[in-house]
Amino acid sequence: MKLRKNILIVEPRNELQNVIREPITKRLKDSGFDASVIHAKDGAEAAIKSENQRFDIVVIDTEVPRLMDGGFVYGISSYKNTQDAEIIVISTRDRDQLPDALQSSRYLKKPANPNDIIEALVEAINEQHSAKKNNLTQLRAGSQARLTAPVRVTHPVTTRPT
Repeated sequence: MKLRKNILIVEPRNELQNVIREPITKRLKDSGFDASVIHAKDGAEAAIKSENQRFDIVVIDTEVPRLMDGGFVYGISSYKNTQDAEIIVISTRDRDQLPDALQSSRYLKKPANPNDIIEALVEAINEQHSAKKNNLTQLRAGSQARLTAPVRVTHPVTTRPT
């Protein structure tokens, strides 16, 4: 059974999605993950999509309409389906000009190189995977709870294309 990673890309056009969908899907597949890459054209659509689906990673272009003026960005850390998501921000703004909700996110300055975006996605996935393995180890070591089925640990996503 492969682990599934759901990625939401919030951008006004499909340019970013078109550039990174194939390479990130291939890298994830080669590393034992399934990937679902979903697009939202603005903050309102992103909020609706995050009501219905859990996302592991959210890539946000800050130039998206109806994003920075409230709603999705300010609630991203409290929405049930995005509260644990890694956020990657791509912006023409400097980091200190971003809303507080995005200050601690991974940050890439526009124009961002697609390879840098893919590497940021890979790093985020590897950190999430590592954190889950650590949580499992803590559960085994410090809790009365016992896992009833064996856990298959997949390999981290490779950091360079093969």
